[in-house]
Amino acid sequence: MKKVFSIAAVAIAMLFAGTTQAQKNNLTVNIGYAPQTFNTVTTILNTDTKTSMDMTGFFAGVGYTSAVTPNLGLTVGLQARYNYGNEENSLLKFNHTQFLVDVPVMLSFGIQMGNDIRLGIFAGPAFSFAVQGKTEIVGKISGNDDDEDWYEDGDDRQRFDISGAAGLSLQFRTVRLYGGYRMGFLDLNKNNNIKTTTQGLFVGLGYCL
Repeated sequence: MKKVFSIAAVAIAMLFAGTTQAQKNNLTVNIGYAPQTFNTVTTILNTDTKTSMDMTGFFAGVGYTSAVTPNLGLTVGLQARYNYGNEENSLLKFNHTQFLVDVPVMLSFGIQMGNDIRLGIFAGPAFSFAVQGKTEIVGKISGNDDDEDWYEDGDDRQRFDISGAAGLSLQFRTVRLYGGYRMGFLDLNKNNNIKTTTQGLFVGLGYCL
């Protein structure tokens, strides 16, 4: 009986030690792919017209994780994100670009799978500020081009956004793969009859220092 208790005690101690080790505070360097869709609803005479604009996006940044409990962690990040996309009609081509700074604040729950693998889920808000946004308008026939600044004085676009994000993560030793979905909460257009929000998926790769 004593031998059984001894084996059980060693097993519990090893599991606890492995879980605690996995939850140490750490700094992570991240890169990833994050396409974004702008969804716009224009209301005229009680009639809604819905349009969307898709942009390809990439990001890079850092995140610092603090262990709250053996299974819970709080990660605060700082990342730069670049979006670009194209639209066109019979006469004009529109080249859109946008540069943002994001501050995600994610609460995560993880389960240790052996010594090297950890599975997790995460969710939380992300705060975004658009540093730059513009559209290059190119005439297909004339070849003339003009730039439209999204955020210059008198423009109706909003720089600041708050989104909610949730996803899954898989960590192998010091490498972390994660992905999820985010949805913007704020209206990014200042016009009363136009509402613009964002949404998109994201996939990232992180290295724990």
